[in-house]
Amino acid sequence: MNVLQRLLGLQPHESRMAARLFFISFFLGVALVSFDLAVSTALVVGLSSGEMIFARSVAVGAAPLTGMVLLWLRPRLSFTAIALGPLTVVVLVLLGLVLGLWQATLGLPYLMVLRACSYVLDALAMTSFWAVTARLLDIEQSTRIYALVSAGEVIAGLLGGIAAAPLQHLLSLPGLLLLTTGGICMATVLLVRLARQAARCQPQDERADESLLAHRPVSEDVGQQGVLRQLRQVLRHHHARHLITYYVWNDISTTLIELMICLSLQHAGASPTAVAATFGWLLAAQLLLTAALRVFVTGRVLQRYGVGFGLASAPVTVLAVVVLALATHPFVPSLLAAAIALSGTKALVYGGLQKPAFMAAYRPMATEPREQTLLLIETLVDPTTTCLPGVALLLLPAAALQGTALLWLLVPGVLMWCWSARSMARSYQYLRAEAQLEEVKRG
Repeated sequence: MNVLQRLLGLQPHESRMAARLFFISFFLGVALVSFDLAVSTALVVGLSSGEMIFARSVAVGAAPLTGMVLLWLRPRLSFTAIALGPLTVVVLVLLGLVLGLWQATLGLPYLMVLRACSYVLDALAMTSFWAVTARLLDIEQSTRIYALVSAGEVIAGLLGGIAAAPLQHLLSLPGLLLLTTGGICMATVLLVRLARQAARCQPQDERADESLLAHRPVSEDVGQQGVLRQLRQVLRHHHARHLITYYVWNDISTTLIELMICLSLQHAGASPTAVAATFGWLLAAQLLLTAALRVFVTGRVLQRYGVGFGLASAPVTVLAVVVLALATHPFVPSLLAAAIALSGTKALVYGGLQKPAFMAAYRPMATEPREQTLLLIETLVDPTTTCLPGVALLLLPAAALQGTALLWLLVPGVLMWCWSARSMARSYQYLRAEAQLEEVKRG
């Protein structure tokens, strides 16, 4: 074991696989950051407050539709096809959007399509990457290596944050969309070999995988694995319900913080370049520390203090910052300052501890319910909970969209988030003990 492997907490036989996963994560991060920059700036600059919230709330419907299609296809296609096919389709859609700019004006309908594509891309990138990673790494490796292999996405976000303002100035919207397309293409090419290897890692997966279009014969067994049956199986799984509950409160709180920043920037009357610079430097500041934590610290912290510590870190931190912002508001009456403080601290703890812990919490589940739950959360639960805060804000009077009202709206959700972290940590410990006992019996 060399010095770098010891520093990163890797065993000699893990280095090559970890490097491949890292670069896949990096190129997916390039795609997500460039697309988010393009869409966020276009929405803030091109739409009013009501139109922006409306566009976000309506566009989330694209991800659930995608999830329902993928749940229907899962029993009928190989694991490799499910992991790689959706990303290939996204590439074609993005190229269509670039061509569409020559025919369409940059109004509300086109921006809603862009926002819908961003939700779909985010969900598909998550499900493809983490489904492959969970099959390749065992339970012990999940707490030790997940943070490291997913750090590529964080480093891509850091570079994108620093370059946000120059990119917004130098590249038009089609240029940013082409940058997104290039990132997805590179990630998909690197993912092919690992997806095939991941399919072979699971002896219970009996599907042939010689071709991306290889599929199981449509039989009575497949018919029984319809969308509704898969949804019922997930909802009956005790640990899956804890994962969903935790994610719901996490996503509601995160969306409120994001909307708080967007509304604060609009009230300040920022220019397009200033908006891009704010989003970019905010990302850069958050991700600089997050990258260092994921590469050198997170794995050791999760192994020493457990997944439960990582799950509770974000809600406890957000609650502390909200209380501090409310206490200091008479002296610092700036909603933008409070929103930036909330976003920065939440993103740092989320990226450095909470997200790797949450993904590790999936790992003790059996392969089939784990992948069903991941797909359900990323394509159905996430868009739904992202939509709810926007709908709620649309129903509130204008006075509730400024000052401390938004901060008070955060408090109930964050308290429920803390409670769900405690419940899921207990469920994880129980399921992990069962999984390790099963491994001993097989061994």
